[in-house]
Amino acid sequence: MNPTTTPGRNARRFIVDLSDLYGFLSRRSGIAGIQRLLLRIASHRSAWTSEDPEREVVLAHWNPILEAYVEFPLDSGIADYKALREERLFPRIDRFNREKYPAAPIARSVYRARRTLRRFYELELRGANTRKRLARLCREVEFQPGDVLLSLGSSWDAHVQQALDCAQPHIEAGHVTPIFLIHDLIPFHTGTEIHTPDKVDRFMDAFHRSTSLASRFLVYSRATELDLRRKLDGLGRTDPQIARFALAHEFICEVDASDRTDQVPDRVLSRGRDRVLDRDYVLMVGPIRGRKNGNRLWAAWQRLAEKHGLAHVPDLVFAGSGRGRDLNPLPTGEFAGRVHFARFPSDAELASLYRNARFCVFPSLHEGWGLPIGEALWHRKLCLTSASSSMPEVSGRYADYFDPRDVDSITAALERPLFDPEYLAERERLIQTAPLRTWTETTTDLFDAAHRLAST
Repeated sequence: MNPTTTPGRNARRFIVDLSDLYGFLSRRSGIAGIQRLLLRIASHRSAWTSEDPEREVVLAHWNPILEAYVEFPLDSGIADYKALREERLFPRIDRFNREKYPAAPIARSVYRARRTLRRFYELELRGANTRKRLARLCREVEFQPGDVLLSLGSSWDAHVQQALDCAQPHIEAGHVTPIFLIHDLIPFHTGTEIHTPDKVDRFMDAFHRSTSLASRFLVYSRATELDLRRKLDGLGRTDPQIARFALAHEFICEVDASDRTDQVPDRVLSRGRDRVLDRDYVLMVGPIRGRKNGNRLWAAWQRLAEKHGLAHVPDLVFAGSGRGRDLNPLPTGEFAGRVHFARFPSDAELASLYRNARFCVFPSLHEGWGLPIGEALWHRKLCLTSASSSMPEVSGRYADYFDPRDVDSITAALERPLFDPEYLAERERLIQTAPLRTWTETTTDLFDAAHRLAST
């Protein structure tokens, strides 16, 4: 592997650690909220570097195959996460296609067994070839005095911890300035109510390591900034430097290169999902279980159906990882045909779901931001969301709010836009005037904030 070029004597190099993103994509075929955020920032970094030729941003990650801290070997196209696999950043392992055998459990079991053998073959028997190929593609990062390590991912990820192992000697020597982006402190709030004890322990260990190495932090909501200051104060850290920037509302729809258009067609749902677009529905984006709180939305929906009659209530669409068995109680009888699950939708599919929804609901208990709220506004849709943590910061007066732990509150918030068309139209007219942020603005603000922190 070739080391990175040493920056000029007076240049300040920002090494953006994306080890969390690499680890996530090596395990899964899709992306979640934090990973989507990282991809957007990485793909828009030129908006900041182009303003000053002396600015240098290096995208880096811990590579477990090479056992080294290396650059991402992509100069462009990182916004499309599929390109990561096309560039062979990961061993070529065929992932299990859950939709290939939707009603054939025996066939799925056989397919899993074949996949396990293929995985062993790829990793064990072809490991040497994979390492050689990656060694040709990747350049090893050599830390230099004056570097800034900008850690943007989930700090408890094992790949991020390995990256910190590489950087820690340079940090302790005073040659490298670490800055950590703190997405949220949710495990401190919810504990084992939402997360497994192991995840809570890993989060706390990673948080204490990050705060022992650094005194400079980035956040993207006032709620998280207040949480962080209280937590650091409790640890006796009275001197943290914290800078805040806001995330974007913009929804960027990545489409295949063969179909790269400015306007994505309204009807792009696949595998029979397109029939949802012919119906009147309300959309929730995100998992059903855990802190995303889909079951309280489901309970409120049933109350509305009982009060007004099922025929007068729109369908309910969950877009994300959720499925019918996540709902309690399971939808049966007439309800079964009125609840739909768009599992792991593509960007184009999600854009269609947003555009065709009557309005959106995001009933999460706690967030560091709340991307689906902003994305709903970007599609000029009213979003009903929680009046807790950071969520009011995303949408201000352009959303309606409720208490996410109170089914009565959720029901009341839903009732007005469902049964008062003029109210919904009035809210949509207001949303047309909303000042919405782009990912270019967010990326520029992030690096400006990081630069100010590193200069103090």
